[in-house]
Amino acid sequence: VSLKVYITNSGVGQLFGPTPAIVGLCRWITIIWLVGVVLAMAVVLYNFILVFLSNRFLFECEQEQQLLFEQLKEELHMKSTKLQLRQSYQTNSPYVGGLPTPKIVLPVAEYTQEELRVILIHEMMHYKQKDLTLKLVTHLLLIFHYFNPFAWILFAKIKKWSEFACDYR
Repeated sequence: VSLKVYITNSGVGQLFGPTPAIVGLCRWITIIWLVGVVLAMAVVLYNFILVFLSNRFLFECEQEQQLLFEQLKEELHMKSTKLQLRQSYQTNSPYVGGLPTPKIVLPVAEYTQEELRVILIHEMMHYKQKDLTLKLVTHLLLIFHYFNPFAWILFAKIKKWSEFACDYR
């Protein structure tokens, strides 16, 4: 990049112009960055595919769990949402996932009514706060800024703050 262009009687010149070394260095930096973007995108896609494939093994919850879920949806003014409640043998902790049809997924276990209520409210808050969309956006930002340690720190902080906000609510 030229920093200053000057005009003289003999023509137009540049005070600082690109040298072959600078052009070559920028080319290599760009290639390394693109390879990293492709690898980061592959990792994110692989994780999303794993979650998508594990959704094939989800099944309906028991009727009393489903009734509590519907009651909480009404209390939290979420009656019109597409949010569903499912169970799975393949998970160890509850989570909410799936952007086209979001689902709260519970591990198969015995819960007291109060435990189930706290779990469902927590996961519903993730949905209500649009944490699924936020997580998708932060994953996309990490793909392009994988080399930036501040992006990773911000990603970890957003996950932590999201959990604190749901616990607070």
